[in-house]
Parts: sequence; structure tokens; C-alpha cells
Amino acid sequence: MPHVFIAYDCNGPKINITSFNSLYVEPCEPPSEINTQRIQRIQLLQKTDTFQIFYKACSIIINYFISRCSLLEDGQIVENGFFTEIIELGSACCSELHQKLTNHLPNGGIMRNF
Repeated sequence: MPHVFIAYDCNGPKINITSFNSLYVEPCEPPSEINTQRIQRIQLLQKTDTFQIFYKACSIIINYFISRCSLLEDGQIVENGFFTEIIELGSACCSELHQKLTNHLPNGGIMRNF
């Protein structure tokens, strides 16, 4: 008695019945070679442009000795003591300070001989 599998396909409009013998299988031919083309993948890298930006800044530290009270704002902070002020200069003022060795204060004063 042959050993067979019977398969029923009931999904279509007509019933499909198939049987096959699991003990005897016809020689299987390997599929013909499929023409494939290998695609080379690459990644483009772009170097970042780098360049130097020259920047110059200066800080001037001014130490005051307060010897008496005054109506000015600086004198009201400290009496008979020291008061320190830091002035930040941008690039243009800093370059001028290095060239001329003088600086014009916002209140109209001039500092010389740096």
C-alpha cells in the first residue's frame, strides 16, 4: 500500500485535491542561477572647514581707596576702605590700548602709562 499525503485546498471556488507520495520524491533540479548585480555601497564624508578666529579682549582692574564719604555712587559703597572695579574692553578698545597705551574711561577719564 503506498503512503501518500492528500491535501485539500478549499479556498477557491472549486475544491482542489492533491496527493503526493512522501517515500518517493522525484529528483529536484536546482533553480537556474539568478543573474544578480552587486551594488557597491559607499559613504561620502565631507571634512568640516575649520579656521581660526582671532579675538582679543582685555579686562582692566581699577582699585580705589575711599578716604571719605561722597555723593558719588562709588563712594557710598565703601568708606575708609578699598573699592575694586573691573572694566571689560572689547576687541577694538583692547587693540587701541595696546597700541597707544592709553584708555578712555566711560566717565571721561583717561588712563595712561600701561
